[in-house]
Amino acid sequence: MKNRMQNRRLSWLTFLMAGVFIAGGIPACAPPAPTPAPTAAPAAPATKAPEPKQQPAAPATRAPTTAPAAPATKAPEPKQAPPEKVYTFSFQSMQPSTHVSAPIIKLWADRVEQRSRGQIKINLFWAGQLVGPNEGLDALGKGSIEGLLVAPTLYSGKVPVGDISAMPYNAKDMADLYDLWFNTPVREIVEQEYRQKANAEVIGFQTTDGYPLLMARNKAVTKLEDMKGLKIRGGGGAMNEILKALGATPVTTVAAETVLAMERGTIDGSLLTYPSIESYKMYDVVTDITEPYIIPVLAVFFWVNLDKYNSLPENLRPILKQVWRDNQQEDIKAMSDDAAKTKEKVLAKGTRIHTLPKEELARWRQALMPVWDWYGQRTGDAGQRIKNAIQARW
Repeated sequence: MKNRMQNRRLSWLTFLMAGVFIAGGIPACAPPAPTPAPTAAPAAPATKAPEPKQQPAAPATRAPTTAPAAPATKAPEPKQAPPEKVYTFSFQSMQPSTHVSAPIIKLWADRVEQRSRGQIKINLFWAGQLVGPNEGLDALGKGSIEGLLVAPTLYSGKVPVGDISAMPYNAKDMADLYDLWFNTPVREIVEQEYRQKANAEVIGFQTTDGYPLLMARNKAVTKLEDMKGLKIRGGGGAMNEILKALGATPVTTVAAETVLAMERGTIDGSLLTYPSIESYKMYDVVTDITEPYIIPVLAVFFWVNLDKYNSLPENLRPILKQVWRDNQQEDIKAMSDDAAKTKEKVLAKGTRIHTLPKEELARWRQALMPVWDWYGQRTGDAGQRIKNAIQARW
């Protein structure tokens, strides 16, 4: 039985080995097996790309309605511009500070300073404070003073064309005189003459309401013959020629000296305006007045030293003249109002006013025509052109 069991094991073993040989052949005798084709390397396992890190959301905030204020800081001090140069004029009027014209002169000076923003300053002086009247124009030309206001007839010998300011029938009234000055060649002719002969620049003029004849000591004048031999104050130049043409003897003096001369009897009367009666307190000395005005309108000139004028910057130079031109209506009104008020006072004090009748007035006018010939002879071509411009308006 034991042998039978062993024989069975051998048979199974032999059967298994035969199976192996049949399936794979004997290794020692079989041809080499073909090299298997290489196989692709196994793909790397797919990896998921890392998801980008999300930035944490900013906390929600409410937008400010206004930008936050910057911290307060002190502004740097601005650099100060150098001060503008100031041009000062020492300006003398030959009239006293009490004269009716004084407020108009002060107004001009103040407005010049305002319009120039303080760069032009006018220091005002009055009669006798700097120079005497006879030296005024010479002092101005030399620069001893830098501005002057006075009747130009006082300097007739130096600049003859200035007599136009007091010629008989030079203008119909104050407004007409301004029109003559600004709208005819007269202004340019006169300005050029003063530049050449007096080193002065004409800035403008102050006008007055004309010259009646003021008489003292009850010496009434009602006709041309009454003038003969009377000593009458004139202002020189054309004013003196007018008096000579009417038969009187002219005495040259400034207006401020008239009252004393009439009181002393040095003169019998004067050519002066109604406002002058108030300004110089002549109510007690004037007894008789003859109208209408022998000189219809008078111009009192403003000058400044030409060198000082030319030293002004171009933007400042025109201010001096333009301000006076702008003031002309105030000038006319002031003089007209004052003349009317003074005339009322004169009448109230009993002063007699004599009005020449039309026929007599024509005689006076005819007697004064030679004064224009005198003017033309002294002034040459410049005077002739002025004469033509004026007489064409009458």
